[in-house]
Amino acid sequence: MAQILPFPARKDPYLTGEARCLHCGHIYVAVSPVGTVEELECPQCGLFKSIYQGLTEPPKGVRWVCACGGDLFYIVPADGCQCLKCGRIQSGF
Repeated sequence: MAQILPFPARKDPYLTGEARCLHCGHIYVAVSPVGTVEELECPQCGLFKSIYQGLTEPPKGVRWVCACGGDLFYIVPADGCQCLKCGRIQSGF
């Protein structure tokens, strides 16, 4: 049975999602500070060889949301970020 460790409440934004160890193949749920894209420690083998699988997202209230409710954006080099839902160019972030 998996051991569940308490995660202390923090004001810093964090990510959570399914991770997979590239060494031993173990799949588990990882939690890390925003900006962590590699060097997750595998709870099974102990090596820092895990990565997040698929998309991850920060907790609600930390991410940018367009006025239309969309939260996915294209990065447009000349203009900035464009909402995938309504097409508006974003500003103010």
